[in-house]
Amino acid sequence: SKEFNSDTVPPSASTSPDPRPDSFVLHYDNMLRN
Repeated sequence: SKEFNSDTVPPSASTSPDPRPDSFVLHYDNMLRN
């Protein structure tokens, strides 16, 4: 959770919620598969 909030998510995440869900979903999907 921290890595997404500090690294992957830019300050404009509030206005552009696109990069956050994508990365989170991909990461979460990986965790589920592994």
